[in-house]
Amino acid sequence: MKDLNLKQQAYDYLKTKILNCEIKPGEYISEKDILESAEIGRTPFREAIIMLQAEHLVEVRPRHGTFSTRLTRTDVIEVFSMRKMLEPVAVFTYLNRIDVSKLLENDRLMERLSKNAEEVPASELCKTDMAFHSFFIENSGNSRLSRLLNPVFQDAYRISMFNNWFTNTRGRTWKETYDHHHLILQAIFKEDKQEIVSTYNTHLNYYLASALATIDLYEKEHGSD
Repeated sequence: MKDLNLKQQAYDYLKTKILNCEIKPGEYISEKDILESAEIGRTPFREAIIMLQAEHLVEVRPRHGTFSTRLTRTDVIEVFSMRKMLEPVAVFTYLNRIDVSKLLENDRLMERLSKNAEEVPASELCKTDMAFHSFFIENSGNSRLSRLLNPVFQDAYRISMFNNWFTNTRGRTWKETYDHHHLILQAIFKEDKQEIVSTYNTHLNYYLASALATIDLYEKEHGSD
């Protein structure tokens, strides 16, 4: 049990750093540094790396070492394409399961955070955003849909954190996030399927364009290899 806990500890530690872009996309992961900072052994570290490889969060390059996976245009396009295909449909398919009070709580929280976005950690902003989107899936009662989209939301969170880290524009973008979410909520309250799809796609297309612009700028400055 102790070995299992150490492996989980190493996995959680590394995964959090990768998703929050504390370990940047494409960055070398020093085994020595991680062992010292996380106070874990070599075996749990290597077991965690295997788990993270399965999630495509790290890659092991022979004779070069372990690196966090880069984010590419293809990654971003695929993530947002899946979200646009499935999220709006999930919302109006499971509309009768939605607890409106929970959505309003998230709306009020997002409003408060957006007003002070420059002082709020990016991770808190991104988690609040993803909580809004994952809420519909988690409350759909469809376990297969949840298993399908949970890894997509994880990638979306990482993309959002990367966008915030590299561009440092969260004060502006999070006000827009709140405005978009509010429009989606209004469409949900009206139970207007066409408007739900329209407002959802407007929101997702906006952040797709933003993420692609960030990827292009990052690769221009740092290269794509």
